[in-house]
Amino acid sequence: MKRLITRTTLAVALVLCLDGRSIVPPLAAAGQGSPNGQPFAENATVSFGAWQTKSPIDGSPYDRFPPNNPTDRNRDDHVVLPNEAMIKAGGAVNFVISGFHQPIVYAAGTQPEDINANLTTMTTGPTPQPPVVLINDATNRIYRGQDPSLQPNTRSSVTPPPFLQDRVEVVRFLDPGTYLVICGVQGHFLGSTTGPNPQPPMFGFVTVK
Repeated sequence: MKRLITRTTLAVALVLCLDGRSIVPPLAAAGQGSPNGQPFAENATVSFGAWQTKSPIDGSPYDRFPPNNPTDRNRDDHVVLPNEAMIKAGGAVNFVISGFHQPIVYAAGTQPEDINANLTTMTTGPTPQPPVVLINDATNRIYRGQDPSLQPNTRSSVTPPPFLQDRVEVVRFLDPGTYLVICGVQGHFLGSTTGPNPQPPMFGFVTVK
């Protein structure tokens, strides 16, 4: 009888141990304080813009294969997903950019209303024409991404060649805090409620623990 009780007790203890994450979170995870009780990751992936699969105008799909227009600005949603990325200090965020966008990162504590969208510069590439207005508020800015007009598609037979609108920029965050990330294209940051493809203001946050 004692042997049976011992075996049963050990079996129950083993089950509780294996399922312990649902009863008592590991100390490392609890110490990190992440929302799901797990340690913060060393990196995160953020979708910075996204091509549509369904047109908001007529419901049509989007085909980027030639001879179709691969960079139709009316088929790109100005979204930052997830809107808040979470990593641990020293980690990095992979901004996967789809569309004509420019990620800009501001110091911890900066809010969207702190950005002076009237401080601007222009794109410098041969296309698009006319040039696009970019936000150039350097106050508390800690990272500014590439000029989105300088991504030439050298394999194109069109002159001047169209610019690519898909790339990745990886940004490292060394210090804890919540950082503001905006799209430097002025119209994207401000958002729009008119036109064929209305869009919300384009910004998000990176929380570093």
